[in-house]
Amino acid sequence: RSLTSTEGSIHVAQVQVQYSSDSVVWVDVDGGSTFSTGLNAVACSADRKDVVFANPVNARYIKIRAIDSPGIN
Repeated sequence: RSLTSTEGSIHVAQVQVQYSSDSVVWVDVDGGSTFSTGLNAVACSADRKDVVFANPVNARYIKIRAIDSPGIN
């Protein structure tokens, strides 16, 4: 989804995901793969975008790290 800042909407195009059962030890989803969100600078931020992992994860905590945000320097 997009984030809103004083500069307008920020579209996150690619993410990396980690998971944890205790918030101390974090494991990369799919070995640290980068996932495309399908969003870009002109995408509609109201649309929901699903990211499918190669293998399911069982976790209490999830971290989503933005890797690429078009239009942001």
